[in-house]
Amino acid sequence: MADWLTGTSGIEWLQGFGSPPVDLVVRAITELGAWPLLVVLTLLVYWVDGRRDGLWLAWLLVASMFASELLKLAFAEPRPPEALWKAGADGFGLPSGHATAAAAFWPAALLRPVRRWSAGLSATLVVLVAFSRVYLGVHYPLDVLAGALLGLSLFGCAWLLRRQAFSLPRKYLAFGFVAVGLALGGLFALSVAIAPEGSSPAFYPFGLGVGLLVGAAVGGVRPESLRLSTQVRMLGRSALLALIGFSAYLVLPTDGWAETFAPLLAAALALGAAPWLQRRPQRGVRGPLDP
Repeated sequence: MADWLTGTSGIEWLQGFGSPPVDLVVRAITELGAWPLLVVLTLLVYWVDGRRDGLWLAWLLVASMFASELLKLAFAEPRPPEALWKAGADGFGLPSGHATAAAAFWPAALLRPVRRWSAGLSATLVVLVAFSRVYLGVHYPLDVLAGALLGLSLFGCAWLLRRQAFSLPRKYLAFGFVAVGLALGGLFALSVAIAPEGSSPAFYPFGLGVGLLVGAAVGGVRPESLRLSTQVRMLGRSALLALIGFSAYLVLPTDGWAETFAPLLAAALALGAAPWLQRRPQRGVRGPLDP
């Protein structure tokens, strides 16, 4: 049993059913736990479904990324042998970042409100992402099991705290921004402190978190205050700005602090700059975090 959880027996057994078409499908499935796709989906929720749900998903995604990265650095467990890999991967293996993100994001995105079909669909997506990471040979079964449990735990905590967080009086908003900023800095400093020699700290979640903080602070239009047609146009502008942010990878090196720039620019531009492109901004509308 231990060899199935922490060894290669389970990986080799799953890959025994593989073929090139199956590999292609599984590579597509594994993207359901990749942070670029989840960021784009969060952006869609923000501009079409409402700022509170979008921001809640965004911060939950940042928390899951930070948690998985910190635990990876703390455990420093290696991935399976590269001879088994059917997809690219880097960093440590325990817990799986894809499984963590999927288990945190998909229940939060689909269980609004809770329905049988939404519960079943979210559970299916989490299981499929976890399965894909093992099949592709980039994680041991224990890695994805730990990641799924971590993501579900974060989702549960976020679900309990969500109403209290958004019911705070407006006068406490500035304190909330400061607290979030300090938390982001503290978590990143912790990742730097525990990162083994030769490994990178949590650049991605730090950049995404700072970008969201900046975007939420400067964004001046509430999505639900706009007509649906306007929301769709704003979503298109946001997607374009996010693409500009991600294009930083094409012109900047991807080592060290440069890994922070793309998610930071993508989040800040998509959330904060898009409202300023609105030709006729409405008067008197509050910012995206206002109650």
